[in-house]
Amino acid sequence: MKIAIVGLGSIGQRHTKDIIALGGGHPLALYDIDPAAQARVGDMGEFVYWAETPAQLWAWQPHAVIICTPPDSHITWATAAA
Repeated sequence: MKIAIVGLGSIGQRHTKDIIALGGGHPLALYDIDPAAQARVGDMGEFVYWAETPAQLWAWQPHAVIICTPPDSHITWATAAA
């Protein structure tokens, strides 16, 4: 299952680390509007794809999306994911 995580603040980082810790080799795509997020998060392993734009994230065709952005943007991201 391909899982995308949008938003890499505290909760997005926690979800990312938890999914990796569960094992199973689920590929992850990560996206954050802040380009410095990748440096903050660090190396997440071989199964992680960093999307630089929302278009790249959707082109990756995730099966599930975990939205970890501020609440006022949840509907926008959920609509885009659907």
